[in-house]
Amino acid sequence: MMRAKSFPADRARHLLSVLALSVCAATAAPVWAQSGAKSGAKAGPQAPRPSTPAAAAQKPPAERWWNVPLSDRLNRGFDGLASRMREETSEPLGDRLNRGLDNLFGGVSLLFKAPKGQNLAWWEQPLADHINARIDRLQSNIAALEARDVAQAARQLALTGPVIWPDRVLPVPDAAVDPQAPLSLLQAWQSARVNDPGLRAARAALAGSRERVPQARAQLLPQVQLGVTRLSNDLTREGQNAGQQPLQIFDRYPSSNDTLSLRQPLLRAQQVVGVKQAQAVEREAEAVFSGEEQAFSVRVVVSYLEVLLAQDSIALFESQREFLQSALAAAERGLVAGVGTRTDVDAAQARLDLNRAQLLQARQQLELSRRQLQSWINRPFGRLVGVDGDRLRRSTLTHESLDEWLSRAHAGSPELRRLQAQRDAMAQELNKARAGHLPTVDFVAQVQRSRSENTLSPQSSFQNRSMGFQLNLPIYGGGAVNSVTRQVSAELERLEEAMQALRLDIGVRVHREFRGVVEGAARVQALEVAVRSAQVALDSARKSVLAGVRTQVDVLNAEQQLSQAKRDLSESRYGILASLVRLQALAGESDETLMARINAVLDL
Repeated sequence: MMRAKSFPADRARHLLSVLALSVCAATAAPVWAQSGAKSGAKAGPQAPRPSTPAAAAQKPPAERWWNVPLSDRLNRGFDGLASRMREETSEPLGDRLNRGLDNLFGGVSLLFKAPKGQNLAWWEQPLADHINARIDRLQSNIAALEARDVAQAARQLALTGPVIWPDRVLPVPDAAVDPQAPLSLLQAWQSARVNDPGLRAARAALAGSRERVPQARAQLLPQVQLGVTRLSNDLTREGQNAGQQPLQIFDRYPSSNDTLSLRQPLLRAQQVVGVKQAQAVEREAEAVFSGEEQAFSVRVVVSYLEVLLAQDSIALFESQREFLQSALAAAERGLVAGVGTRTDVDAAQARLDLNRAQLLQARQQLELSRRQLQSWINRPFGRLVGVDGDRLRRSTLTHESLDEWLSRAHAGSPELRRLQAQRDAMAQELNKARAGHLPTVDFVAQVQRSRSENTLSPQSSFQNRSMGFQLNLPIYGGGAVNSVTRQVSAELERLEEAMQALRLDIGVRVHREFRGVVEGAARVQALEVAVRSAQVALDSARKSVLAGVRTQVDVLNAEQQLSQAKRDLSESRYGILASLVRLQALAGESDETLMARINAVLDL
């Protein structure tokens, strides 16, 4: 039989001391290391013994840790921990926060900045490089889409009519366009047609308006609905039993109801009128889009011609400045030589100062016109192709008479077609209001299956099939239908009067633009003769000054008359083309064919 050995008391105290030391060993490590060094622990060499009794008396004996009471050892550990905490908290809170943020940002920066001189693997590369590489690949894939894919998508969206898209979905980079290449009117018109936001907005509005017709027709098609219901019921029934005593019955059960219904309109006058009204709204949207196209063509052509006129004005003012500078120098030499007057010098100086102001204004106008044109075509350009006077003189811009242009404008004007479509839509609105007195007839069919919906018999179920016709006859609605009818009749009358006023206004505008084209050609011929005559007058004035019968002021007046004639000639040439575009726009015929005709008279 085994016997338990007795455990010494000093051995038990030793084990308890070791367990207590394990609690504070981490915090009191420096204290115990110092105590161990003093006590000659096994971790280091033992301290030498004092050689003399005096030295031994001066140095206290080494204190062994197992001889120190447990409470003293715990207090020493807590004191060491408190001292370390005081050392750590002596630093200000702001400095500690800044140091922490610096460490955080330093770690994050390693994600976006690679070390220099290292060839890193793909998993070691910065995160920003991965993101930029993916973005570059995505942009290259988008740029690879061809225009035919976009046109096919447009056809799927039921966008009828010619759809003009750029060669690429993304804008062509500026580096791919030669800024020094001359830009013709047809090229500017084609570029602006792609990039004009007003035209794109009108195209989107047209696509949205075309959806009104299918929506209106859907009101005449069968309407099929399915209803499914699942419920959990908590039923409490109260009553009396056979002995006339109160009775309560509690029951919980699920219930369901499934219904499939069909409704086919047979006689609905308002829905039939709604289809015709939607068609009128679609015609209105087409007229608005056509009007936006005509206005767009006028804007591009006028902006193009304004740039040409500003260029001609600058060239004319620069030539005039050279002449005035030479005239001023000649007047000053004549004054010094005694053959001139102070009046000639002052007159030349005044003309030169005025020329400088005009030149600054012309340059400002040129910069504004170029920026306006560039914002529409979305590409840089250098020189614009000017108008060839000989080609313009030989070309016949219009063969029709004024009455023929009036007829074409009344038949094809986008503004007039828009008001006519509004009038048709309002007329259908009147018919819809009057149809509010008419009955409606629908064919209805329904299949219904129900289970546990009867509270008296929760376990019952039934199935019902019904089919028949439904008639709704309005009898009295408070007079709302008659009020709407009167309101729509007044609006219809307003549109009729607006159409009449628009016809008169279109007639005036057609007359003005037609005269601008026909009589503008005669004015150009007269101004060409006037330029030649002004040049002859200038030459005669110069010879008369040499002969002594004219003064320098007469030469300046002759030169001013020549400059004005040249400027009027440029304005008349560009005015003919602008009037032609406006005339075609009034008839709704300003298209690419007209741009090609105008492009043929340019100095290509």
